[in-house]
Amino acid sequence: RLGRLYVGLEAGAFGAAIFLMTPAAVVQAHVMKAHTFWPFFVLWTVDRCAVVLKRGAIKDYAAAGAVSGLTVASFLGGWPACLLVGAAGAMRMGGLHEPKGRPCGPRNELSGLVVAGVCAVAVFFMINPYWLVDTREAMLEMKVLSGFSTLDLTHAGQFVANALRRSVTVPVLTLIFGGAALALLKGRREPVLLLCAVGFLLALASMSTVGGVISTRQVRYFLGWVAVGSLLAGRLLQELRALKGTAGRFGTATAAIVLAGLACQGFSYAHNFYLGEGDRSNHFLSGEWIEKNIPAGETIGLLRYPQPSNSPYFRYDRYRLKFIEPDLAPSLPPDRLPGWLALTVPDYDDRPPLAGVLSHYELRASFPRGKLFPWIEIDPTSTTANPLIEIYGLKGKGS
Repeated sequence: RLGRLYVGLEAGAFGAAIFLMTPAAVVQAHVMKAHTFWPFFVLWTVDRCAVVLKRGAIKDYAAAGAVSGLTVASFLGGWPACLLVGAAGAMRMGGLHEPKGRPCGPRNELSGLVVAGVCAVAVFFMINPYWLVDTREAMLEMKVLSGFSTLDLTHAGQFVANALRRSVTVPVLTLIFGGAALALLKGRREPVLLLCAVGFLLALASMSTVGGVISTRQVRYFLGWVAVGSLLAGRLLQELRALKGTAGRFGTATAAIVLAGLACQGFSYAHNFYLGEGDRSNHFLSGEWIEKNIPAGETIGLLRYPQPSNSPYFRYDRYRLKFIEPDLAPSLPPDRLPGWLALTVPDYDDRPPLAGVLSHYELRASFPRGKLFPWIEIDPTSTTANPLIEIYGLKGKGS
């Protein structure tokens, strides 16, 4: 819809395809959390802000504010959507708008922004009434959530260089920033395109308030803006394809290569979730290996209590289980080490600090994440699904 009405139909199609296949979206589509659907409200906010730029009526500000409130109501980290409404008002005051609708001016736009703010707050509390009826619980929740927050201006750059780069792929990230640069150049003629770039950059700056920005799983806090960035990338592809002669053919080839590569990435992640289902998963395969190759009564060491994401599935009652805190494992004397060690690597990796401990063991079996294409690796910090599992036996112990 945004492409068809404001940015270019082809740009919208490219943007939808990019977002559909990006690993960030594929992973979150398999997680039962709000991160699957709050991007919809971000895009809806962009749509309502586009109407603000076009007409600027009080009712348009009210609608944009209400939808931005829906964004925050569905996910607190979506608060930059409210900045997007403010950016639309600022653009109108700066003359970056379509010459139709209500006359522009600081007084008119500020009154619109006040109405938008009131609507955003009202909608938030309508969706989350417990903030009012159980304030104590809400404050305790915020106390927990604040433990994941920070203020570090370097985090935005770290987020781009680590989490965002790996979860949307380097070619797509390059297209997104290229699309943002294009939007800045065309801003006076295409205010909605500029609004998309401004929203993306404001949200990127907001990642300076997020504590963890290295793991690719943190992209879930930015997923709505990945959708907006996909639209920017799609617009750049549209521009490249519209060039004449050899340059246009290069643009078409670029679009085909980027989308094909992204499809391989997206399907690889989806394939890994497929393998993680039922008795195809590494959990089951490694558990079968244990029951087949390790005699009953042997001691098996685990670094976590058994949970679906971090341990093989085997008959725990057939073995002596030894649970070892990862931080304490290096201090264990060799004679206290279990005969066998089962290591699971979901979105964390305990192996590096255990180098001394593992020197007493031999790797007996390894169950890596599934590969749909030999050259594509599943990022180990992206998901806990179908993780790498390794089984170690003490050196000299029978296979």
